[in-house]
Amino acid sequence: MRVLNCICGILICLVGVSELIGGITFKLTDFRSAIFSIYLVLFGVLLFLACSLAPKILLDQFGFFRSYFGIGLFLVFVGIICIGNTWTFVVGAGIVITGCFEIVGHFLIPGDDKVPDLSEPLMA
Repeated sequence: MRVLNCICGILICLVGVSELIGGITFKLTDFRSAIFSIYLVLFGVLLFLACSLAPKILLDQFGFFRSYFGIGLFLVFVGIICIGNTWTFVVGAGIVITGCFEIVGHFLIPGDDKVPDLSEPLMA
């Protein structure tokens, strides 16, 4: 699941950067689009850092990364923001589906295993 979440974080960053580069024409609607794109890049970096490096301060400040349910809701939220044109729709839908799997996994995993082990970095 952690590797899939890291991939989702990278895809979210790619969508944000592509929307930011493709939407700069200095109109009010493009300004809103640029703000959404910046948010997508920040959310993607946040997800990637939380799932790959897992710094303690990040997990302390963003407690929803400590459960599959919280990660799933975050992925659904960001995936809905990603939905735009054709290829970002595909990426956004994939991220929403991944988030739904995380949420369902939260309810199917018995006992105390509902919290992903983020104590060790994925990449050392």
